[in-house]
Amino acid sequence: MPRIVGVDVARGLALLGMFSVHVFGAFDAAGSVTPAWMFAGGRSSATFAVTAGIGLAFTTGGRRPVTGRPAAAAVAARAGVVALIGLLLGYASRAADLDVDVILAFYALLFLIAIPLLGLGPRTLARLSLVLALGAPFAVHALR
Repeated sequence: MPRIVGVDVARGLALLGMFSVHVFGAFDAAGSVTPAWMFAGGRSSATFAVTAGIGLAFTTGGRRPVTGRPAAAAVAARAGVVALIGLLLGYASRAADLDVDVILAFYALLFLIAIPLLGLGPRTLARLSLVLALGAPFAVHALR
């Protein structure tokens, strides 16, 4: 249980960092970089993404992954909640004429993409990651 609490604390701090970057912006009136941006700019969103993946690993069983329909349903439910929150926040930010990019809907999509990978072992996932890391840039370039 302490591992989950630590991940939740890190995710919460990352969320506060993302809020501070959006509230205070990157530059102040004098053109200097704001302390919020120096401390949290870019780091908070990366931390949030990594802790989302760690949380996904913990909720699906960690070293002894739970597979099958219950695990897929749990991840799909989480994706649905995250997507709903992201879409509502995006709608609210547009309605309030705020310049905030809400990426939670993309996280939800990534959770859904992760469902077929839940039953794969660490070696298979490492190989797949290596293939994607080496091949994806070429595929993106070819598609452009």
